[in-house]
Amino acid sequence: MSFGNRMQVLGYFARVSLQAIRRVLEKAPDALDDLLGPSEREARKRCVTLKRRTEFVGGRLAAKLAFMAAKKEHMRACTSFCLLDIPPADGRGPKIYYLGARVGNVSISHSGRWAAGLFYCLGAASIDIEDSVWNSKANEHFFSEFELPYIVSEKDARIRWTLKECCLKLANLPSFQFHSAITICNGAKKWVAVTGHPDALQDALLAVFEWGTLVASIGLLPSHTMLRTRLAGLGPAIKQGDPCISLL
Repeated sequence: MSFGNRMQVLGYFARVSLQAIRRVLEKAPDALDDLLGPSEREARKRCVTLKRRTEFVGGRLAAKLAFMAAKKEHMRACTSFCLLDIPPADGRGPKIYYLGARVGNVSISHSGRWAAGLFYCLGAASIDIEDSVWNSKANEHFFSEFELPYIVSEKDARIRWTLKECCLKLANLPSFQFHSAITICNGAKKWVAVTGHPDALQDALLAVFEWGTLVASIGLLPSHTMLRTRLAGLGPAIKQGDPCISLL
């Protein structure tokens, strides 16, 4: 699935079923190594538990699906998943390499039954997902006093939580420590992040997508003044007619 506006597609994202990945990895830890790049195979070996292996492999495959969707529309066909490599993040988000050459940036998230990957080329972007296994009561202290009156359902809480996570990734801040310092507002049909540092996320564009109980939020921080001007007031939007890329 792509996101952007009528003038420019800004990125692509895809989701992968972790239940399907887990069933394969239960039989053998290296069962999906043929789909991983060199650094990914080494990182997979360091995943001690089945849960961590499942999330790691699922997240990498989702990000690669998103990248391959972009290549299908704009570039020559990519012949194999193993030619793509996403090394462990260096503190500014993971990068994706094709035959050893960096070709873009990705953001990865997973929650319960799903993993999601986002591929983008311009500025900074992030994705976060949560499904019905997420417990708002256990996390309500991460919301500001201005948000609590607007949270009347689990869905409301999941939407705001995922948007906060996107903002933390965009600002390169650690999770769990700064959630309550970010207030998510919905004004003029747009999601807006308000922080104690107005300059930190003033250009951030936020969007929410839903598949049943699964909530996916995307944040975008354009790096070019011209791009910010062209996008002002528009925000990310699903490109009409695009199916969700899903590995079931």
